[in-house]
Amino acid sequence: MSEIRTVHAREILDSRGNPTIEVDVWLDSGAFGRGMVPSGASTGKREAVELRDEDAARYGGKGVRQAVHNVLETIAPEIEGLEATEQSAVDQALLELDGTPNKSGLGANALLGISLAVARAAADECGLPLYQYLGGPGARILPVPLMNVLNGGAHADNGLDVQEFMIVPAGAEAMGGRMDEVMQTACAVEMIHTYSLIHDDLPAMDNDDFRRGVPTNHKVFGEAIAILAGDALLTLAFRLLADNFAAGSDAHALRNVLIEIGDAAGSAGMVGGQVADIESEG
Repeated sequence: MSEIRTVHAREILDSRGNPTIEVDVWLDSGAFGRGMVPSGASTGKREAVELRDEDAARYGGKGVRQAVHNVLETIAPEIEGLEATEQSAVDQALLELDGTPNKSGLGANALLGISLAVARAAADECGLPLYQYLGGPGARILPVPLMNVLNGGAHADNGLDVQEFMIVPAGAEAMGGRMDEVMQTACAVEMIHTYSLIHDDLPAMDNDDFRRGVPTNHKVFGEAIAILAGDALLTLAFRLLADNFAAGSDAHALRNVLIEIGDAAGSAGMVGGQVADIESEG
């Protein structure tokens, strides 16, 4: 039998050391599933509501005891006995129990924890890995990953309004394909970013001796080495793009990448911005 027999929940700590919810589900057959709910550093105002305790005395108000309570006292009695392999029916029951458009009634973290645990328990019941249970026996394709190369918004203190600058392998249909090209581009952008930080800190520029509490390159290695290191990174970035772009790749695409990055790093972009800063300081 694949009916849900027991549901349990607890508060755990995620990779950032913040509380989150973990849910265990057992089926009548003995099959088992566990769902641990991820949490981001930022939440949009229209996103589903992640229920936190708001008790400043515990984890700065980020505790999830109320979400755990909702699972144990409100949700579990209503879903125990449901068929675990009917995922859509279980999820619909969770939505109806919550009764709000943004899942603020019981907490999106409580609902998601149960949904994940039920799916994993059903997969265990069927003797299948989760991806195959959800995607079918022919599931073989993973989504195309996006490369996050620069952060702003809630993820950084640099004043950028855009939270994530990402490279999208638009020509790829699935995991694999042109991943090698994307990786080289992402690494090149990060090299240029590092070059810009080294040069920004120089005495002739912003003259910063520390970055996030750590001595900057010109303080550790000397100004001359810092200049040479930055220049080497900038040059290496373009060499990396040219040398490691996959064999047989579209030469026009490589040309466009080089032009875009060159413009952004040169007088029309980063260097020009530094000149404007110097002129504004008189």
